[in-house]
Amino acid sequence: MKKLAIVLVVLLGFGAYSQNQSLCNDRGIKNQFTVEQNADLRSKRIALHLDLNSDQQKKVYKLVLKQAQDLAPLKTQMLKDRLAGKQPTSDEHFSLMTKGLDAKLVFQNELKSILTPTQFENWKKNNETTVKSHFNKSKKNHQRGTFK
Repeated sequence: MKKLAIVLVVLLGFGAYSQNQSLCNDRGIKNQFTVEQNADLRSKRIALHLDLNSDQQKKVYKLVLKQAQDLAPLKTQMLKDRLAGKQPTSDEHFSLMTKGLDAKLVFQNELKSILTPTQFENWKKNNETTVKSHFNKSKKNHQRGTFK
């Protein structure tokens, strides 16, 4: 009886864990937001972090929405290619990286014109730490299968 209870608890634990993983994406939440909803959330996060006034909030929302709309077709195409098992060539990868960096520079310059110098410095500092933490998390995930 005791062994049956232990087996039951273990099976329920595995079942709950596997079901939880299937409902979530890699960030831990199921994200099926529209482009406008994502832009709204991102602009509100920026507004909260930098204490923007209403005029700045509207301008940042338009900027973030424009960026999201430009990236949406590219993201869907990359997802289709990944699901089809197609790997980009080195030239295609270089082109994508160049376009992405150019878009980031344009975004940064336009954001700089909207924000005050202190707000921009705060945004830049926060953005750097976010990129570093994302890089470290990605690096950690790639090392899971290797021996240390």
